[in-house]
Amino acid sequence: MKYFTINELSHSDTAVARGIDNYPTAEAIHNLIKLVENILDQLREKYGKPIRLSSGYRSAILNRSVNGATSSQHRVGEATDITVGSKEENRKLFEII
Repeated sequence: MKYFTINELSHSDTAVARGIDNYPTAEAIHNLIKLVENILDQLREKYGKPIRLSSGYRSAILNRSVNGATSSQHRVGEATDITVGSKEENRKLFEII
């Protein structure tokens, strides 16, 4: 994991504000590592600039709190929402994907 950390992948302002423990399970950590190594780090290399994670791992409680889908891959560490800021830059990132 070159560009992202487990803490970054599991941080949630909503969880902090609501006092929700959002530390990932061992299975979710394993999945997050695979997500970073197989996708996110490679995407960051190709894009050449920092990528911000707007939503990563979500505990079941946090997922319910944000009205996430019960089958959300965020719950098992297999999904993250990303952004690079502007619409134009997000479009460039989309083209890489």
